[in-house]
Amino acid sequence: MALSELIDALRGRREARTAGFHETARRLAAGESLKPEHVERVLDASGRSAEQLAAEVERLERRIRLRGEIAEIVRCEGERPEVLERIQRADDVLAKARAAHAQAVGPLLARLRVLNSAQDRISSLETELRSSAAPELQERAREAAAVHQQANQATLAALSHLSAMESAASFGRAAAGAVERARAAVQTAEAAEHVAARASGAAEAELLAG
Repeated sequence: MALSELIDALRGRREARTAGFHETARRLAAGESLKPEHVERVLDASGRSAEQLAAEVERLERRIRLRGEIAEIVRCEGERPEVLERIQRADDVLAKARAAHAQAVGPLLARLRVLNSAQDRISSLETELRSSAAPELQERAREAAAVHQQANQATLAALSHLSAMESAASFGRAAAGAVERARAAVQTAEAAEHVAARASGAAEAELLAG
């Protein structure tokens, strides 16, 4: 046998042994159960160790997982047209609802702006009414407002005095009778303020209506 033929034969046998190793690793990675004797013969023939086989099986298993993930993503991608179509349908419904809402609310918002503008004008109209009222009505309204203000100040003063009495009583520096008198003064002041408020309100109403 010529040298070149010998080398080719050796190369072929080496490739066959390597192919056997890779085929065994592929079958194990695919989950196939092989007899230990068969695996041992493949390792002996290929000159590989069990550790090398385990590493090759792990590498192939990882590639199988990667291909599986890619296949799953490709499968899911088939849902895209339906998902996009459903989104478009929902967008169409929303657009129609917004258009209907704008059509219904638009005139109402315009009317609301008119009402708000009219409400804002009330203050200036009332000011003009006060300034154009009869002098005696203006004087009566000013006097009633002054009495109301004095009554309010009297109420605040009575409340402040009551708070001071209650604080003093808590430390034993004021008699219970003093606290009760302070409370009665608050009630009297509040009643007087209520009467003054009603009188001021009536004078104000007369001022605007007269």
